[in-house]
Amino acid sequence: MSVFALAASDKEIQEHMAEYIKHANALATFYKDYNFECSDSDWEAGWVEFVHVTTDYDANRYGNVHGGIIMMLADTAAGLAAYETGTGNSSPTMDMSVSFLRAIHIGDVMRLRSQVINVSKHNCTVRTDIIVNGELAATTTSMHRLYTNTKPDIPVLLVD
Repeated sequence: MSVFALAASDKEIQEHMAEYIKHANALATFYKDYNFECSDSDWEAGWVEFVHVTTDYDANRYGNVHGGIIMMLADTAAGLAAYETGTGNSSPTMDMSVSFLRAIHIGDVMRLRSQVINVSKHNCTVRTDIIVNGELAATTTSMHRLYTNTKPDIPVLLVD
C-alpha cells in the first residue's frame, strides 16, 4: 500500500490550519460559529485530524447533527488535507460521497481524520472518517482538483 506524505511537518500543518481557521472566522464565514480546530497530524503518513464539538446550531429537526453540517466539516477537513500535499495552491472539491453510519448527537465530539489516499498530477483523493465516542459515525471520499502556478524541481510527495 502506498502512503502519501504531506509536504509540511506536523507543526507547520497545525500552524497553517490554525491560521486558516482564524482567518475564516475573521471574515465571518460560516466557520465563525464552529469550534473547528486541527488536533493532530502525521505528515509522513499523509493525514490530518480536526475536532468539532457539536452544538444546538448543528441540529436537524430530529435533534441529531444535520447531514449537511457533517458534510461541510468533512469537506473542509478533506480540502485542507489535499491542500497540504504541497502540489497545489488551491484544492476545490470536485466530487464527494458519504456514508452515514450512525447518528451524531448534540454535545458529541466529532473527530474528522482526513487521509490522502491518492494523488495524480491534477487531482487528489481523500478519505475522511468521522469518529464519535471511538466509533465510526460517517465516512466520506472526495476528489479535489489541485491547481498550481509552479512546477516543483522534485516531487513533494513521498511514496513508500
